[in-house]
Amino acid sequence: MSFIIYDTETSGINTTFDQIFQFAAILADDNLQEIDSFSLRCRRLPHIVPSPGALVVTGVRPKDIEEAPLSHYEMMSEVCKRFEEWSRSGAVFLGYNSIRFDEVLLRQAYYQNLLPLYQTNTRGNVRADVMRMVQACAVYCPNAIAIPLGDKGQAVFKLGEVARVNGIDLLNAHEALADTRATMEVARLVRDKAPAVWKYMMQNATKRGVDTSLKPNVLCFSDVFFGKASSSIVTEAARNPNDAADIALFDLSYEPEPYLNLSEQELTPWVTGKVKIVRRIRSSNQPMLFPLDAAPDTFLDNRLDLSVYEARANLIRNHAAFRETLGQVLSHRYEDEPPSTHIEEQIYDGFPTDTDLAHMRQFHGADWQSRVGISDKIQDKRFRQLAKRLIYFEKPDLLPQDMQERFHEGITKRMQTDDETVPWMTIPKALKECGDFRKSGDAQPDLVDEIEGYLLALA
Repeated sequence: MSFIIYDTETSGINTTFDQIFQFAAILADDNLQEIDSFSLRCRRLPHIVPSPGALVVTGVRPKDIEEAPLSHYEMMSEVCKRFEEWSRSGAVFLGYNSIRFDEVLLRQAYYQNLLPLYQTNTRGNVRADVMRMVQACAVYCPNAIAIPLGDKGQAVFKLGEVARVNGIDLLNAHEALADTRATMEVARLVRDKAPAVWKYMMQNATKRGVDTSLKPNVLCFSDVFFGKASSSIVTEAARNPNDAADIALFDLSYEPEPYLNLSEQELTPWVTGKVKIVRRIRSSNQPMLFPLDAAPDTFLDNRLDLSVYEARANLIRNHAAFRETLGQVLSHRYEDEPPSTHIEEQIYDGFPTDTDLAHMRQFHGADWQSRVGISDKIQDKRFRQLAKRLIYFEKPDLLPQDMQERFHEGITKRMQTDDETVPWMTIPKALKECGDFRKSGDAQPDLVDEIEGYLLALA
């Protein structure tokens, strides 16, 4: 199976409300040797205010954004087309911190451009995260690759730092194609130096593989927060009845009996509180699940006898009422959250119908004049609104004057609002960020001046 390694550079770190400015990808063979590559840049979307912090980190100048050769729609359409061509026989999509960042941005961009959301994990494709593999190395094969340390002794998993301490050249950090090549090199390093970690983490990259990892009564689970690993010996305890990818693991360092007959209300704090007897994972997010015999001695130090864990796991697995109650805790966790009024946050509010999907395919194959009529046929109001918005972004004169004015007013209000609680970057927020850079001296003054002038011109 081939590998598709990709990376993004963006307007900020908000995966719902920021946009991709640069997208780079490499097609590699099953030995992680490069076959093909591309790097694309696009212009700023009309409603997006770039974060000064993102521009400072990536070194992107405002003129680079405005003078890019492609629109956002053109870039994402080309990305989708290339990925479709590269993955016809199935591929593994690799990124660095991609499951929590780049993948989320990619899906949001596909959604907003009426493209297929699940390209990376359907039709034989698999998605995996090289950063999670490096984190797994730090826990399960700690001497295989070098892990850099921060000022306070915590592990640092940033791509540039991991590449540096392992002798991998990264000449243009935060340039998407350079980061993509570094990600491929780090993936090779994990595969060659920690083959067991590679094996199990690749297994955990699919829901079926996670099911295989969860078959033993007792297994290891780890995760990393702020550079610190948290590891437990666990057993599968329940699944969300409405979402089979939402799984509860019981921490077997706890005696199960006090919890087996709790009500849903009594059990909930042990899932959501500071002290968790239940670890919640998603099988679609490549969890760090390993068999006991794959754990290093340091992981198993000061642990109980295996027979104790087995007995506790059997108690849980044989207690149908507890498993059912825990499943209900999972299913009700987000029930009280009201639906969002922001179209970006409506991405998972239902799948488009087959008819709407056909209209969206027709939309992409038509000229812009014809797209106006096609957009009217889309029944799902989310996708109809997004289609109209795309036409406004690309060919606004094709829309009725009153619709153009509504879009213009909405975008202006969105960018200029003084409401600091809105979840996206605004011009006032960005100008304040420029002021903070001036006070701290953490950015070149001329760059801050340039960014500030750019923001004022957007106002």
